[in-house]
Amino acid sequence: MNENARLVIILPASIYQDLSGINSAGFNGAVQLSKKFITGMEAYCSRWPGVVECMAERAAEPDTKNMMDAVWCNSDELPFRVKLVSKIMSPETFSYLKGAAIVVGAQDKRMFGLHARLRVMGIPSISATEYNLKCRLEIIKHNPELSIVKKAYRMVREYYHDHQLSEDLHLARGLQCNGVPTYNEYEAVNKNCILYFDTRTSAEMCASSEQLISRDLRIFDKNCQVNLAFSGRLIEIKGAQFLVPFAAELRRLRVPFTLKIFGDGHLKESIQQEIDDLELNDQVKLMGVLPFKDLMVELSNNIDLFVAPHIQSDPSCTYLETLAAGVPIVGFDNEAWQGILDRALVGWSVPINDVLALAEKVQELYKDRWNWSNIARSAADFARQHTYEKTFDRRVAHLRQIASI
Repeated sequence: MNENARLVIILPASIYQDLSGINSAGFNGAVQLSKKFITGMEAYCSRWPGVVECMAERAAEPDTKNMMDAVWCNSDELPFRVKLVSKIMSPETFSYLKGAAIVVGAQDKRMFGLHARLRVMGIPSISATEYNLKCRLEIIKHNPELSIVKKAYRMVREYYHDHQLSEDLHLARGLQCNGVPTYNEYEAVNKNCILYFDTRTSAEMCASSEQLISRDLRIFDKNCQVNLAFSGRLIEIKGAQFLVPFAAELRRLRVPFTLKIFGDGHLKESIQQEIDDLELNDQVKLMGVLPFKDLMVELSNNIDLFVAPHIQSDPSCTYLETLAAGVPIVGFDNEAWQGILDRALVGWSVPINDVLALAEKVQELYKDRWNWSNIARSAADFARQHTYEKTFDRRVAHLRQIASI
Protein backbone atom coordinates (compact mmCIF):
# COMPACT_ATOMS: atom_id res chain seq x y z
CA MET A 1 0.00 0.00 0.00
CA ASN A 2 1.24 3.46 -0.92
CA GLU A 3 0.80 5.51 2.27
CA ASN A 4 1.24 8.71 0.26
CA ALA A 5 -1.63 7.93 -2.11
CA ARG A 6 -4.42 9.25 0.13
CA LEU A 7 -7.98 9.14 -1.18
CA VAL A 8 -10.13 11.38 1.02
CA ILE A 9 -13.91 11.19 0.67
CA ILE A 10 -15.82 14.08 2.26
CA LEU A 11 -19.35 13.16 3.25
CA PRO A 12 -22.42 15.37 2.78
CA ALA A 13 -23.71 14.00 6.10
CA SER A 14 -22.57 14.25 9.71
CA ILE A 15 -21.19 11.35 11.74
CA TYR A 16 -21.80 10.86 15.44
CA GLN A 17 -19.00 9.65 17.68
CA ASP A 18 -19.78 8.51 21.19
CA LEU A 19 -17.08 10.06 23.38
CA SER A 20 -18.76 9.21 26.68
CA GLY A 21 -16.80 5.98 27.15
CA ILE A 22 -17.55 2.36 26.31
CA ASN A 23 -21.01 2.24 24.71
CA SER A 24 -23.60 -0.57 24.45
CA ALA A 25 -21.68 -2.12 21.53
CA GLY A 26 -18.59 -2.40 23.72
CA PHE A 27 -16.55 0.20 21.85
CA ASN A 28 -14.75 3.20 23.26
CA GLY A 29 -15.19 6.23 20.98
CA ALA A 30 -17.51 4.29 18.66
CA VAL A 31 -18.82 5.95 15.49
CA GLN A 32 -22.32 5.47 14.05
CA LEU A 33 -22.27 4.48 10.36
CA SER A 34 -24.73 2.91 7.94
CA LYS A 35 -24.05 -0.58 6.65
CA LYS A 36 -24.49 0.67 3.09
CA PHE A 37 -21.85 3.36 3.64
CA ILE A 38 -19.39 0.84 5.09
CA THR A 39 -19.92 -1.45 2.09
CA GLY A 40 -19.18 1.44 -0.28
CA MET A 41 -16.04 2.44 1.61
CA GLU A 42 -14.82 -1.16 1.58
CA ALA A 43 -15.24 -1.12 -2.21
CA TYR A 44 -12.92 1.89 -2.42
CA CYS A 45 -10.43 0.20 -0.08
CA SER A 46 -10.22 -2.95 -2.21
CA ARG A 47 -9.53 -0.97 -5.40
CA TRP A 48 -7.50 2.07 -4.35
CA PRO A 49 -3.70 1.50 -4.17
CA GLY A 50 -3.23 3.66 -1.09
CA VAL A 51 -4.94 4.87 2.06
CA VAL A 52 -8.71 5.53 2.02
CA GLU A 53 -10.15 8.09 4.43
CA CYS A 54 -13.56 9.60 5.04
CA MET A 55 -14.11 13.04 6.48
CA ALA A 56 -17.35 14.44 7.88
CA GLU A 57 -18.67 17.04 10.25
CA ARG A 58 -19.20 15.84 13.78
CA ALA A 59 -22.88 15.23 14.60
CA ALA A 60 -24.28 16.43 17.93
CA GLU A 61 -26.36 13.28 18.45
CA PRO A 62 -26.99 9.84 16.89
CA ASP A 63 -29.28 9.58 13.86
CA THR A 64 -32.36 7.64 14.98
CA LYS A 65 -34.63 8.81 12.15
CA ASN A 66 -33.05 8.39 8.71
CA MET A 67 -30.38 5.70 9.14
CA MET A 68 -32.38 2.46 9.12
CA ASP A 69 -29.24 0.29 8.81
CA ALA A 70 -27.10 2.05 11.42
CA VAL A 71 -24.36 0.16 13.25
CA TRP A 72 -21.80 1.16 15.88
CA CYS A 73 -18.19 0.70 14.79
CA ASN A 74 -14.81 0.74 16.45
CA SER A 75 -13.06 3.21 14.13
CA ASP A 76 -9.67 1.56 14.81
CA GLU A 77 -10.92 -1.69 13.28
CA LEU A 78 -12.36 -0.22 10.08
CA PRO A 79 -10.35 -0.67 6.84
CA PHE A 80 -10.56 3.10 6.27
CA ARG A 81 -9.76 6.10 8.44
CA VAL A 82 -12.45 8.36 9.88
CA LYS A 83 -11.71 12.06 10.42
CA LEU A 84 -14.37 14.25 12.07
CA VAL A 85 -14.20 18.05 11.96
CA SER A 86 -16.36 20.85 13.31
CA LYS A 87 -16.94 22.34 9.82
CA ILE A 88 -15.93 21.17 6.37
CA MET A 89 -14.85 24.60 5.11
CA SER A 90 -12.42 25.28 7.96
CA PRO A 91 -8.64 25.64 8.41
CA GLU A 92 -8.67 22.28 10.22
CA THR A 93 -10.02 20.58 7.10
CA PHE A 94 -7.56 22.07 4.63
CA SER A 95 -4.63 21.44 6.92
CA TYR A 96 -5.67 17.79 7.06
CA LEU A 97 -6.10 17.54 3.28
CA LYS A 98 -2.53 18.63 2.49
CA GLY A 99 -0.77 15.90 0.56
CA ALA A 100 -3.94 14.05 -0.47
CA ALA A 101 -3.73 12.35 -3.87
CA ILE A 102 -7.36 13.19 -4.62
CA VAL A 103 -10.40 14.44 -2.71
CA VAL A 104 -14.00 13.44 -3.40
CA GLY A 105 -16.61 16.01 -2.41
CA ALA A 106 -20.37 16.19 -2.82
CA GLN A 107 -23.01 18.66 -4.00
CA ASP A 108 -23.64 20.02 -0.54
CA LYS A 109 -23.84 23.67 0.48
CA ARG A 110 -21.40 22.96 3.29
CA MET A 111 -18.77 22.35 0.59
CA PHE A 112 -19.29 25.43 -1.60
CA GLY A 113 -15.83 26.70 -2.51
CA LEU A 114 -14.15 23.35 -1.82
CA HIS A 115 -12.90 22.73 -5.36
CA ALA A 116 -11.67 26.31 -5.82
CA ARG A 117 -9.65 26.05 -2.61
CA LEU A 118 -8.21 22.63 -3.48
CA ARG A 119 -7.27 23.81 -6.97
CA VAL A 120 -5.18 26.60 -5.40
CA MET A 121 -3.55 23.99 -3.15
CA GLY A 122 -2.73 21.82 -6.17
CA ILE A 123 -4.89 18.92 -4.96
CA PRO A 124 -7.08 17.25 -7.62
CA SER A 125 -10.71 16.84 -6.62
CA ILE A 126 -13.98 15.55 -7.99
CA SER A 127 -17.58 15.84 -6.88
CA ALA A 128 -20.20 13.12 -6.60
CA THR A 129 -23.63 14.44 -7.60
CA GLU A 130 -26.99 12.86 -6.84
CA TYR A 131 -29.84 15.37 -7.06
CA ASN A 132 -30.54 17.83 -9.83
CA LEU A 133 -32.32 21.10 -9.06
CA LYS A 134 -35.77 19.70 -9.88
CA CYS A 135 -35.30 16.82 -7.47
CA ARG A 136 -34.09 19.09 -4.67
CA LEU A 137 -37.18 21.27 -5.15
CA GLU A 138 -39.38 18.14 -5.07
CA ILE A 139 -37.87 17.13 -1.74
CA ILE A 140 -38.71 20.55 -0.27
CA LYS A 141 -42.22 20.55 -1.78
CA HIS A 142 -43.13 17.18 -0.28
CA ASN A 143 -41.59 17.70 3.15
CA PRO A 144 -44.57 17.36 5.54
CA GLU A 145 -42.69 19.12 8.35
CA LEU A 146 -42.39 22.46 6.51
CA SER A 147 -44.98 25.22 6.32
CA ILE A 148 -45.85 26.81 2.97
CA VAL A 149 -43.79 29.89 3.90
CA LYS A 150 -40.73 27.81 4.78
CA LYS A 151 -41.09 25.78 1.60
CA ALA A 152 -41.17 28.96 -0.50
CA TYR A 153 -38.13 30.36 1.29
CA ARG A 154 -36.12 27.16 0.86
CA MET A 155 -37.04 26.87 -2.81
CA VAL A 156 -35.83 30.41 -3.53
CA ARG A 157 -32.64 29.68 -1.62
CA GLU A 158 -32.18 26.44 -3.60
CA TYR A 159 -32.21 28.35 -6.90
CA TYR A 160 -29.49 30.63 -5.54
CA HIS A 161 -27.46 27.69 -4.26
CA ASP A 162 -27.70 25.96 -7.64
CA HIS A 163 -25.81 28.83 -9.26
CA GLN A 164 -23.08 28.56 -6.63
CA LEU A 165 -23.03 24.79 -7.05
CA SER A 166 -22.55 24.98 -10.81
CA GLU A 167 -19.64 27.37 -10.42
CA ASP A 168 -18.01 25.05 -7.89
CA LEU A 169 -18.55 21.88 -9.94
CA HIS A 170 -16.96 23.58 -12.93
CA LEU A 171 -13.71 23.91 -10.94
CA ALA A 172 -13.59 20.22 -10.00
CA ARG A 173 -11.36 17.93 -12.05
CA GLY A 174 -14.30 15.62 -12.71
CA LEU A 175 -17.81 14.58 -11.72
CA GLN A 176 -19.37 11.23 -10.89
CA CYS A 177 -23.13 11.50 -11.38
CA ASN A 178 -25.48 9.07 -9.69
CA GLY A 179 -28.46 8.68 -12.02
CA VAL A 180 -29.55 10.20 -15.30
CA PRO A 181 -31.14 13.46 -14.01
CA THR A 182 -28.00 14.81 -12.36
CA TYR A 183 -25.84 13.57 -15.26
CA ASN A 184 -28.02 15.40 -17.78
CA GLU A 185 -27.93 18.57 -15.71
CA TYR A 186 -24.21 18.78 -14.96
CA GLU A 187 -22.40 17.14 -17.88
CA ALA A 188 -22.33 20.55 -19.59
CA VAL A 189 -20.78 22.09 -16.45
CA ASN A 190 -17.86 19.65 -16.31
CA LYS A 191 -16.86 17.56 -19.32
CA ASN A 192 -14.91 14.96 -17.32
CA CYS A 193 -18.14 13.42 -16.17
CA ILE A 194 -19.24 9.78 -15.75
CA LEU A 195 -22.71 8.33 -15.16
CA TYR A 196 -23.30 5.50 -12.70
CA PHE A 197 -26.28 3.85 -11.02
CA ASP A 198 -26.24 3.35 -7.26
CA THR A 199 -26.51 -0.30 -6.21
CA ARG A 200 -25.41 -2.70 -3.50
CA THR A 201 -25.96 -5.75 -5.70
CA SER A 202 -22.93 -7.94 -6.36
CA ALA A 203 -22.71 -10.25 -9.36
CA GLU A 204 -23.47 -13.29 -7.22
CA MET A 205 -26.70 -11.70 -5.96
CA CYS A 206 -28.16 -11.23 -9.46
CA ALA A 207 -31.03 -13.51 -10.44
CA SER A 208 -29.90 -16.84 -11.85
CA SER A 209 -31.30 -18.53 -14.97
CA GLU A 210 -33.01 -21.04 -12.69
CA GLN A 211 -34.76 -18.28 -10.75
CA LEU A 212 -35.95 -16.63 -13.98
CA ILE A 213 -37.26 -19.96 -15.28
CA SER A 214 -39.01 -20.60 -11.97
CA ARG A 215 -40.76 -17.22 -12.25
CA ASP A 216 -41.80 -18.03 -15.83
CA LEU A 217 -43.38 -21.27 -14.69
CA ARG A 218 -45.31 -19.29 -12.10
CA ILE A 219 -46.53 -16.44 -14.29
CA PHE A 220 -47.45 -18.64 -17.26
CA ASP A 221 -49.81 -20.66 -15.09
CA LYS A 222 -53.28 -19.66 -16.29
CA ASN A 223 -54.45 -19.30 -12.68
CA CYS A 224 -51.46 -17.30 -11.48
CA GLN A 225 -51.65 -14.25 -9.27
CA VAL A 226 -49.30 -11.28 -9.58
CA ASN A 227 -46.89 -11.22 -6.65
CA LEU A 228 -46.10 -7.51 -6.23
CA ALA A 229 -43.65 -5.76 -3.94
CA PHE A 230 -42.64 -2.29 -2.78
CA SER A 231 -39.55 -1.59 -0.68
CA GLY A 232 -38.27 1.66 0.73
CA ARG A 233 -39.10 4.35 3.21
CA LEU A 234 -42.82 4.71 3.85
CA ILE A 235 -42.92 8.45 3.17
CA GLU A 236 -44.61 10.79 0.70
CA ILE A 237 -41.75 11.32 -1.76
CA LYS A 238 -41.47 7.55 -2.22
CA GLY A 239 -45.18 7.43 -3.04
CA ALA A 240 -46.07 5.12 -0.14
CA GLN A 241 -49.45 6.87 0.19
CA PHE A 242 -50.44 5.47 -3.24
CA LEU A 243 -49.88 1.81 -2.40
CA VAL A 244 -53.24 0.94 -0.86
CA PRO A 245 -55.29 2.96 -3.41
CA PHE A 246 -53.30 1.13 -6.11
CA ALA A 247 -54.17 -2.21 -4.51
CA ALA A 248 -57.84 -1.19 -4.32
CA GLU A 249 -57.82 -0.41 -8.06
CA LEU A 250 -56.27 -3.79 -8.83
CA ARG A 251 -59.03 -5.51 -6.87
CA ARG A 252 -61.65 -3.47 -8.73
CA LEU A 253 -60.05 -4.50 -12.05
CA ARG A 254 -60.25 -8.14 -10.90
CA VAL A 255 -56.52 -8.77 -11.16
CA PRO A 256 -55.50 -11.54 -8.73
CA PHE A 257 -52.55 -10.24 -6.72
CA THR A 258 -50.64 -9.95 -3.48
CA LEU A 259 -48.65 -6.88 -2.46
CA LYS A 260 -45.82 -7.09 0.07
CA ILE A 261 -44.65 -3.73 1.44
CA PHE A 262 -41.10 -3.78 2.82
CA GLY A 263 -39.84 -0.80 4.79
CA ASP A 264 -40.69 1.61 7.55
CA GLY A 265 -41.60 5.28 7.92
CA HIS A 266 -44.10 7.68 9.38
CA LEU A 267 -46.87 6.55 6.96
CA LYS A 268 -46.77 2.99 8.27
CA GLU A 269 -49.72 3.32 10.65
CA SER A 270 -51.95 5.15 8.16
CA ILE A 271 -51.18 2.51 5.51
CA GLN A 272 -52.17 -0.28 7.90
CA GLN A 273 -55.37 1.61 8.75
CA GLU A 274 -56.22 1.89 5.05
CA ILE A 275 -55.59 -1.84 4.59
CA ASP A 276 -57.98 -2.57 7.47
CA ASP A 277 -60.64 -0.11 6.29
CA LEU A 278 -60.68 -1.51 2.75
CA GLU A 279 -60.50 -5.13 3.96
CA LEU A 280 -57.35 -5.83 1.98
CA ASN A 281 -55.53 -7.75 4.71
CA ASP A 282 -55.53 -10.99 2.73
CA GLN A 283 -53.75 -9.35 -0.19
CA VAL A 284 -51.66 -6.46 1.17
CA LYS A 285 -49.08 -7.06 3.91
CA LEU A 286 -46.70 -4.74 5.75
CA MET A 287 -43.50 -6.78 6.03
CA GLY A 288 -41.23 -4.40 7.97
CA VAL A 289 -37.55 -3.90 7.15
CA LEU A 290 -35.62 -6.90 5.85
CA PRO A 291 -31.81 -7.11 5.81
CA PHE A 292 -30.69 -6.31 2.28
CA LYS A 293 -29.50 -9.80 1.35
CA ASP A 294 -32.73 -11.33 2.65
CA LEU A 295 -34.72 -8.80 0.62
CA MET A 296 -32.82 -9.75 -2.53
CA VAL A 297 -33.59 -13.44 -1.94
CA GLU A 298 -37.27 -12.60 -1.46
CA LEU A 299 -37.39 -10.51 -4.65
CA SER A 300 -35.56 -13.13 -6.74
CA ASN A 301 -37.58 -16.11 -5.53
CA ASN A 302 -41.07 -14.85 -4.75
CA ILE A 303 -41.80 -11.52 -6.46
CA ASP A 304 -43.01 -11.11 -10.05
CA LEU A 305 -43.37 -7.34 -10.40
CA PHE A 306 -42.24 -4.29 -8.43
CA VAL A 307 -44.33 -1.15 -8.01
CA ALA A 308 -42.40 2.15 -7.67
CA PRO A 309 -44.75 5.13 -7.29
CA HIS A 310 -41.85 7.49 -6.53
CA ILE A 311 -42.81 11.14 -6.87
CA GLN A 312 -39.31 12.55 -6.78
CA SER A 313 -36.53 12.02 -9.29
CA ASP A 314 -33.92 10.70 -6.87
CA PRO A 315 -31.59 7.99 -8.19
CA SER A 316 -32.82 5.37 -5.75
CA CYS A 317 -30.70 2.22 -5.45
CA THR A 318 -34.05 0.40 -5.38
CA TYR A 319 -34.19 0.53 -9.18
CA LEU A 320 -30.97 -1.35 -9.97
CA GLU A 321 -31.31 -3.71 -7.03
CA THR A 322 -34.82 -4.74 -8.05
CA LEU A 323 -33.77 -5.22 -11.67
CA ALA A 324 -30.87 -7.38 -10.48
CA ALA A 325 -33.44 -9.75 -9.00
CA GLY A 326 -34.89 -10.09 -12.50
CA VAL A 327 -38.01 -8.24 -11.38
CA PRO A 328 -39.39 -5.65 -13.82
CA ILE A 329 -40.64 -2.35 -12.41
CA VAL A 330 -43.88 -0.48 -13.02
CA GLY A 331 -43.35 3.06 -11.78
CA PHE A 332 -44.21 6.72 -12.07
CA ASP A 333 -42.34 8.47 -14.86
CA ASN A 334 -40.08 10.62 -12.70
CA GLU A 335 -36.82 11.68 -14.36
CA ALA A 336 -34.71 9.02 -12.64
CA TRP A 337 -36.85 6.03 -13.60
CA GLN A 338 -37.61 7.39 -17.07
CA GLY A 339 -33.89 8.01 -17.53
CA ILE A 340 -33.22 4.30 -17.00
CA LEU A 341 -36.06 3.32 -19.32
CA ASP A 342 -34.60 5.55 -22.03
CA ARG A 343 -31.47 3.38 -21.87
CA ALA A 344 -32.97 -0.08 -21.41
CA LEU A 345 -36.32 -1.87 -21.68
CA VAL A 346 -36.49 -2.99 -18.06
CA GLY A 347 -40.01 -1.98 -17.04
CA TRP A 348 -42.79 0.49 -17.69
CA SER A 349 -43.79 3.99 -16.61
CA VAL A 350 -47.07 5.81 -16.13
CA PRO A 351 -47.75 9.47 -15.32
CA ILE A 352 -46.89 10.60 -11.78
CA ASN A 353 -49.84 10.44 -9.34
CA ASP A 354 -51.93 8.30 -11.75
CA VAL A 355 -52.79 5.32 -9.55
CA LEU A 356 -55.39 4.01 -12.02
CA ALA A 357 -52.82 3.96 -14.84
CA LEU A 358 -50.45 2.05 -12.55
CA ALA A 359 -53.10 -0.59 -11.89
CA GLU A 360 -54.15 -0.76 -15.54
CA LYS A 361 -50.53 -1.40 -16.58
CA VAL A 362 -50.40 -4.39 -14.23
CA GLN A 363 -53.70 -5.61 -15.68
CA GLU A 364 -52.24 -5.26 -19.19
CA LEU A 365 -49.18 -7.29 -18.22
CA TYR A 366 -51.36 -9.97 -16.65
CA LYS A 367 -52.87 -10.42 -20.13
CA ASP A 368 -49.50 -10.18 -21.96
CA ARG A 369 -47.22 -12.52 -20.06
CA TRP A 370 -44.69 -12.97 -22.87
CA ASN A 371 -43.87 -9.27 -22.64
CA TRP A 372 -43.67 -9.55 -18.87
CA SER A 373 -41.25 -12.50 -19.13
CA ASN A 374 -39.03 -10.88 -21.78
CA ILE A 375 -38.70 -7.64 -19.82
CA ALA A 376 -37.71 -9.63 -16.70
CA ARG A 377 -34.74 -11.04 -18.61
CA SER A 378 -33.85 -7.63 -20.00
CA ALA A 379 -33.96 -6.25 -16.44
CA ALA A 380 -31.54 -8.90 -15.16
CA ASP A 381 -29.18 -8.37 -18.12
CA PHE A 382 -29.08 -4.59 -17.58
CA ALA A 383 -28.37 -4.97 -13.86
CA ARG A 384 -25.51 -7.40 -14.57
CA GLN A 385 -23.84 -4.63 -16.58
CA HIS A 386 -24.09 -2.30 -13.56
CA THR A 387 -23.27 -4.51 -10.60
CA TYR A 388 -21.68 -3.14 -7.46
CA GLU A 389 -18.29 -4.50 -8.60
CA LYS A 390 -18.43 -3.06 -12.12
CA THR A 391 -19.73 0.28 -10.87
CA PHE A 392 -16.88 0.72 -8.38
CA ASP A 393 -14.31 -0.51 -10.92
CA ARG A 394 -15.36 2.36 -13.21
CA ARG A 395 -15.52 4.94 -10.44
CA VAL A 396 -12.12 4.13 -8.98
CA ALA A 397 -10.55 3.92 -12.45
CA HIS A 398 -11.87 7.45 -13.03
CA LEU A 399 -10.29 8.61 -9.75
CA ARG A 400 -6.95 7.02 -10.60
CA GLN A 401 -6.96 8.61 -14.05
CA ILE A 402 -7.51 12.06 -12.52
CA ALA A 403 -4.95 11.51 -9.75
CA SER A 404 -2.43 10.00 -12.24
CA ILE A 405 -2.00 6.91 -10.06
